[in-house]
Amino acid sequence: MNFEFTIFGNTPLAALLACSLSKLYGRETALLGQFAHSSLPSHGFDISVDIITQPQTWRLIKKNISPFEDLLKDFSNETVYEKIDPIFIARSKKSADALNHARNVAGLYGFSIEKQELTKGVMQSIQFRDAIRIKRRSMFAGLDSWLNRNNVKLLNANNIELKRNASGVVKIISANETIVSKHIVFVDDEAILNHIPQKDISNNFFKTTTNALMLEPAKKLKSSTIINIDDSSILFQHANGAIDCTSQDDFTSISNIINSYGKNNRDIKLAGKAQFSSIISKDGAGVFGSLSGTKLSYIGGFGTSGAFLTPTMAKILVGKGNDFENEYFAKRKPKLNEKLRPNISEFFVAKTNKKQKRGR
Repeated sequence: MNFEFTIFGNTPLAALLACSLSKLYGRETALLGQFAHSSLPSHGFDISVDIITQPQTWRLIKKNISPFEDLLKDFSNETVYEKIDPIFIARSKKSADALNHARNVAGLYGFSIEKQELTKGVMQSIQFRDAIRIKRRSMFAGLDSWLNRNNVKLLNANNIELKRNASGVVKIISANETIVSKHIVFVDDEAILNHIPQKDISNNFFKTTTNALMLEPAKKLKSSTIINIDDSSILFQHANGAIDCTSQDDFTSISNIINSYGKNNRDIKLAGKAQFSSIISKDGAGVFGSLSGTKLSYIGGFGTSGAFLTPTMAKILVGKGNDFENEYFAKRKPKLNEKLRPNISEFFVAKTNKKQKRGR
């Protein structure tokens, strides 16, 4: 089989990027990935807002919301995404400053934000109105038929080998077939960790461990979605009261948030837990570009909002970006050494084996 683009990844960002390349630009595209079973703890969240301090990123998110919604109009499950009002909380002075800055910049681009009453130990709290959350379980359940309707070939990523010839064309070899692809894009944490050379990873990312938790139903929280930016904890409460969450911290931190934003939730019970390796870019900004001298590209570190940039990401990959779009992604090319990229840093928190590091 021959494709112009082959996307490696198992997240909505990977699926949306593959569909954008095929549906919007008519490129022959394959998606290699294994998408999580609904009974497993979620490894991440896709939310259209984040603690973003760069104005250009807010501008790009705003521009991509309509194309994002258009991409999903023919999805068989019409509840694949929903509007939410997430609360962001900051417990330290540095994170509170970042939260205030993000609120001011996002407001300039028309995002609706309100300050919230502070609870014990919280220095700043804001709530976005009408943000979008992708419902991963719903998307993954209907993914096969949606991709098929949009001429994207979904392939299994098990037991593969990559071989590149002198002209740069890459063959993807598995036990059953050989795939020839002009361009390969590794999307998000797992694909990058599995396929990108360690030197490139260490130049651009911190590697960390994230906990994914499923909690038994609890009494209703103040918002379905609560994000503590000091330890990157994200909680989402379903209509039945069950809670999915991811965090670099432990169960105690999650329990404290639930107790602060829900009434009489003293006995929080764990229904499931998993750990997985994740990456955070070293300056908090997304990484988008190719390995030197190859047609192997990777996309990572765009946080919860990365999936909402996929229409423009596809546009860049096919060479049709405008001046603003080209400049934005050119600044986010992978670093070849430890030097920081200029003028694009975002607020982030990364816990490594050495110590906690924060940047803005």
